[in-house]
Amino acid sequence: MKRALPDKISLRPKHQVSQSLPLALLLALNGGYLEIYTYTTRDQVFANAQTGNIVLAALSAAQGDWKGFINHMIPVVTFAVGVLLVLRTKSRLKKHIRFHWRQLLVLCEMLILIAAAFIPSGPWNAAVTFMVAFVCALQYGGFKKFRGTALATTFCTGNLRSATEFFYMWRKSGDPEKLHKSLDILAVTTCFFIGAVLAARLTPVLHERSVLVSCSFLAAAFLLMFIKSEEEKGPAGRRKPE
Repeated sequence: MKRALPDKISLRPKHQVSQSLPLALLLALNGGYLEIYTYTTRDQVFANAQTGNIVLAALSAAQGDWKGFINHMIPVVTFAVGVLLVLRTKSRLKKHIRFHWRQLLVLCEMLILIAAAFIPSGPWNAAVTFMVAFVCALQYGGFKKFRGTALATTFCTGNLRSATEFFYMWRKSGDPEKLHKSLDILAVTTCFFIGAVLAARLTPVLHERSVLVSCSFLAAAFLLMFIKSEEEKGPAGRRKPE
């Protein structure tokens, strides 16, 4: 007995490219790379996850080190401003035809990091941390979901929790989709780790300019997002804004 074939076979991706796993892996490489970059070349300040900066700012305040307090609070405030800008960008540019609004965010990230690469280490480290924190805020605020699953590419704590939860649900229900989600999240976390390792190896050699390697990940992500999936298209091949 022959199995009935679907009326239409499509090779297009099921999910939007802006929410695809390959894009998440590239962004995770970028996230891990930037975390080590600012820590090793810009006064040991984190620019991705702000929990560490808030704790270090509190420690500096308790010790009366107000310069350290300011250095650690700058990326915290910048991160919040970046998230607000993402919301503003989405509301104003989501109907843009040529570019996806998330694609414009990636382009903005690249331009900022290219500028940061040419700022020498020293008195301007706080400014560079400001810039990188802003980039991470754009990435975190603009790319919050991949394959329908909430996922971060700029830090790992929530990802580890989600991966464990999906693994537990798979063991309990036997649903293979839960296992696939757990493995996807672990893959993204692994890429974050790889990006951090690359930065640790390259920053002692390339110093401030090593952030240009991070730009290569973003450039690949920008080009990947030119691929249009069925979900991104409306009638007559037009993309639906999201």
